[in-house]
Amino acid sequence: MDEDSNIKSRELSKSEEQLQNMRDRHNILSSSVQRTMFVLLAYSVSCGVIIAQSDALFVRTSGGVQIPIINVTVSLNAFLLAGPIGMVAITSYLHIFFAKLNQISGLDEYEILPALFNFKDRLPKILTFLIFYLIPVISMIGFSWKSAVTRWRYLMFFAAIVMTSVMILLCLKSILKHQLKFAWCAIAFFIAITGLGCAIYFTIAAPDYFSRHLNLARTQLAGTNWPHARLTEADLKNTDLSKSHLRYAKLNNAQMYAIDLHDTDLFHADLTGANLVKADLIEADLREAILKNAVLRDAKLTKANLNNAKLVEADLWRADLRDANLAGADLSNATLNMTNLAGADLGKAVLNNATMNFVDLREVNGLTADQLCEVNPPIEIKLGLELKKQLLKKCDKFLDGPVKKE
Repeated sequence: MDEDSNIKSRELSKSEEQLQNMRDRHNILSSSVQRTMFVLLAYSVSCGVIIAQSDALFVRTSGGVQIPIINVTVSLNAFLLAGPIGMVAITSYLHIFFAKLNQISGLDEYEILPALFNFKDRLPKILTFLIFYLIPVISMIGFSWKSAVTRWRYLMFFAAIVMTSVMILLCLKSILKHQLKFAWCAIAFFIAITGLGCAIYFTIAAPDYFSRHLNLARTQLAGTNWPHARLTEADLKNTDLSKSHLRYAKLNNAQMYAIDLHDTDLFHADLTGANLVKADLIEADLREAILKNAVLRDAKLTKANLNNAKLVEADLWRADLRDANLAGADLSNATLNMTNLAGADLGKAVLNNATMNFVDLREVNGLTADQLCEVNPPIEIKLGLELKKQLLKKCDKFLDGPVKKE
C-alpha cells in the first residue's frame, strides 16, 4: 500500500508540475500577446497619422517621415513600401503567439483568448477583436490608398486583398474552431490567387484603375526640384511652385487655378488640358511645352519663354503676354481675344484659324501679313500702318473692315 501511495503521490506531483508549467507557459504567451497587441495598436495609429498627412510629403525631400517602432527616417515613398512590411510582421507575430496560446488545454480557470488589459468585460473583448482582425485590414487599406499615386499601387492593392482575406479566415477559424481546419486553407489560397490575378489584369489592361490624383492645393512648394514629375489631373490650385524645376513634368488635365509658377522651369512639360486660369507664369520657361487645350484665361505670362510651345486650341482670353517669346509657337485654333501682346515676339508663330478679337498688335515683334492671313476674320484688331497695308493687299477677308482705323 505504501508503494502504491508513493506512486500515486509522485504521479500527482508530476501532474501538478506539468499543470504549473502549462500555467507558466500560458502566462508568458498571454503576456506576449497582450504586449504585441499594444505594439500593433501604436504602430497602426502612428502609420495612420502619416497616411493622413498632405500629399506634399511626396514632393518634399527634406525631413521625410519616421517609421514607427524602429524610428528610422525615410522618404514617404520608402515608408509606403516599408510600412506595410512592418504591419505584416507585427500581425504575424501576434497571431503566431495567439495560435501557440490556443494549443494549451486543460486550464479551466484560464481564458485562452486574452482580452485587452486582461479584463473580461464586453468592451475590452470588442477592442481585442478589433485589434486582432480589423486594425491590420484598415491599415493595409490606408497604405493602399496612399500608394494609389505611385507606380507600385497594384502591389499595395494586392497586399490589402490578401490581408483582408487572411483576417476574415482567421476570424472564422477562431469562431468555428476546427471546423474549417482544411477548408479555410483552400479558401485563402483561392482568394489570394484571385487577388493576384486582378492586380495583374488591372496593371496590364486598365492601368488607371485604383489610382488617385495628388492633392497639393494651397501648398508651399517653392523651389522644388522635381523633373519628370507625374502630376496628371493633380489638384494644384493656389499652390506655390515658383522657381521650381519641373522639366518634362506630366501636368496634363491638372487643376492649376491661380497657381504660382513664377520663374519656373517647365521645359517640354505636358500641360495638355490644364486649368491655368489666373496662373502666375511670369518669366516661366515654357519652351517646347505642350499646352494643347489648356485654359490660360487671365493668366500672367509676362516675359515667359514660349519658344516652339504647342498652344493648339489653347484659351488665352485676356492673358498677359507682354514681352513674351512666342517665336515658333503653334497657336492653331487658339483663342487670343483681348490678349495683351505688347512687345511679344511672334516670329514664325503658327496662327492657323486662331481667333484674335480686340487685340492690339502694333507693338508685336516678328509678326507678318502672311501669318495674319491665317487668322479667323477678327471683329476688330489694331495694327501698325505698314503691316495694315500689307495685310489689306494679301487677304481679302480683311477688306470688310475688321482692322481698326487709326
